[in-house]
Amino acid sequence: MHADPEKSWKDQAFQDWLGQVNGFCLAKFHIGLDDLPDLCTRDAFDSGMSAQDFFENDVMDLAREEFSFLVDDLD
Repeated sequence: MHADPEKSWKDQAFQDWLGQVNGFCLAKFHIGLDDLPDLCTRDAFDSGMSAQDFFENDVMDLAREEFSFLVDDLD
């Protein structure tokens, strides 16, 4: 059985993208992406959304919904 090089490349690119989003989370909240409620990360990646846009839109929206009293102090 041969590994699909396209799939391997996409999986690595997705992991790199997640790492970028996680870095933004750590810088802003001092917690990782895995510590937040689930988000549609793969869908966002597959649609071509940048890690920064995903963080600024999806992650920050979720953070404001879930933790508004804390997030407001960070802005």
